[in-house]
Amino acid sequence: MRSFAERELQILSLLSEGKPYAQIASDPHVSSKTIVNTGSQLMGKLGVRFLPELTRIAIEHLPSMPNRAAKE
Repeated sequence: MRSFAERELQILSLLSEGKPYAQIASDPHVSSKTIVNTGSQLMGKLGVRFLPELTRIAIEHLPSMPNRAAKE
């Protein structure tokens, strides 16, 4: 099973809410570079090539992803 870092889960959660990278990066605690880098890492881990595909996966599977239950 894949393991996800806290930041990766945070960004997946925001993507699952339909927030684009630009809106996520508007948070003063998250830089746009962090969003892009984390998004790229997530796409690699999940085997996807495009942001809409990553967003779809986040929406469909976020509650069942590893580490999620431990954080709630």
